[in-house]
Amino acid sequence: LFLYQALEQVLLVPSSKVFQLLIILVLLFLILFFAKGTLRSIALQKQHTTITRSSFLNDRVINGPMAFYYAWQDRKMDQQLLFPTQGLNRWGFTSPIEAGKVLSSSIKDEADLKTYLLQAPQVPQVPASDKNKNLVFFLMESWSAEPLRYQSKDFNVAAQLEPWLAKACHFDNFDSLQPGTHPSLEALLFSTPITPLTQGPAGKMNMPWSVAQLYKNAGYSTIFLTSGRSGWRNLNQVLHQQGFDEVIDASDLMHLYPEAKLNVWGVWDEYIAQYLKSRLSSVSQKPLFIFVLTTTNHPPYEYPNEHQKIVRNMKPWSTTDASKELEANLDTYTYANDVLGKFLNEFQSNPQFSNTLIAATGDHNMRTLGSYSEKDRQLLSSQVPFMIWNTNQKCTNDRHLPAHHGDVFPTLLPLMGIEKGFLSTGRNLFQKMESEQLNNAYAVQYSGQIRNKEARWGLGQASSYTCYQGGDKSCRYDDAIDRQARAKIALSDWYIRSFFSERLNQ
Repeated sequence: LFLYQALEQVLLVPSSKVFQLLIILVLLFLILFFAKGTLRSIALQKQHTTITRSSFLNDRVINGPMAFYYAWQDRKMDQQLLFPTQGLNRWGFTSPIEAGKVLSSSIKDEADLKTYLLQAPQVPQVPASDKNKNLVFFLMESWSAEPLRYQSKDFNVAAQLEPWLAKACHFDNFDSLQPGTHPSLEALLFSTPITPLTQGPAGKMNMPWSVAQLYKNAGYSTIFLTSGRSGWRNLNQVLHQQGFDEVIDASDLMHLYPEAKLNVWGVWDEYIAQYLKSRLSSVSQKPLFIFVLTTTNHPPYEYPNEHQKIVRNMKPWSTTDASKELEANLDTYTYANDVLGKFLNEFQSNPQFSNTLIAATGDHNMRTLGSYSEKDRQLLSSQVPFMIWNTNQKCTNDRHLPAHHGDVFPTLLPLMGIEKGFLSTGRNLFQKMESEQLNNAYAVQYSGQIRNKEARWGLGQASSYTCYQGGDKSCRYDDAIDRQARAKIALSDWYIRSFFSERLNQ
């Protein structure tokens, strides 16, 4: 209002046209600056109100009109959870029992079905020494699988992570369930195809099947650690409700490490590694579950000046439809790998290393690698790595079979002795598949795409079936796989809606 009044006065005061134009441009710039809040390409958002370690002070950063605006935005994202069968119908089922019988003929009623859904897939024998290990789980921003396929001396994108690639149980045919960070975060932590789930009333109600809650129930200290600001998507409020004892974000890291500097999304990922080394070195009476969300590998693709840029051969990409930002994106991708590799290098000498399971996956693929319309690239469209270090389970060639985010915690939870209570959205990847089952492995996206090792198609859409380049002549639509995938998604949807509809109707 002040700037508007100043602009009005300038136009009323007699002066040269050039002077008036200059003042008008300056005032317009100031109006735009204060509206956007920053000179950077990305305007200030709700997450940027998380400026201190005190939630009391952070809540008072927002003025009345903006608080109303953010509440309105949250209301628009609120899901309608009062109708339990809504998702069932979308995926082609008329009742939960119909969908349940696709997965098990022994299901007789909804009580049987809920019991079935909350039990682990067949559990491998877990050595007593593996139970109650620490778990550090990395959800890496934009961590595509594709660049690692080209890793070489003249195209180095792994940096200090390179020697650890061979040491990992690496599931290299692995897809993200969702194409965005927050949807993937919710899918992993809450086993939900419904997103955003936690922006409305649901975020304020504890979900007993939440991964963090299950670890907490098993005696773990549960920590969410991010280099970003926890005000993003209300994580600082939601995660405490869903079983996390602590939420550590950019504000906490800046307090612990005064040299840390803010960037668009928070602080650099290297401060996550510093915190992890310190936290894992200190004596803890309980085992730790630490869920880590990185942020640096994200537009505008910036990294700390101290990080040495790796020069790589970009000529093979000059004739592709890759984005002009690809090289900058590869720089931050490499930085993220370097941080993870450096953490592993330094942590391996820690006495807690042998007592810690470490896993990592990407939230979604990179946006800059070009189109996936050609048959030889369709397999890569949603692929992210999934790696596990320090597991005593034998990693067989089954790791090359199609798999997806829905398999992550059905694999990790049983490894640590937690065998029930979580929604089974996938299979245990250490459960060896018999030869007749190999063709039944699939990767799915909650957007409605599915693929097996031969082809991909839209769920429930036999006519959309497309074989990969060089596919086998027997390649064909598999109705059994399609129905199983649709049933799993539909039943997760039904279970979650049923849970919340009972509580919201009370």
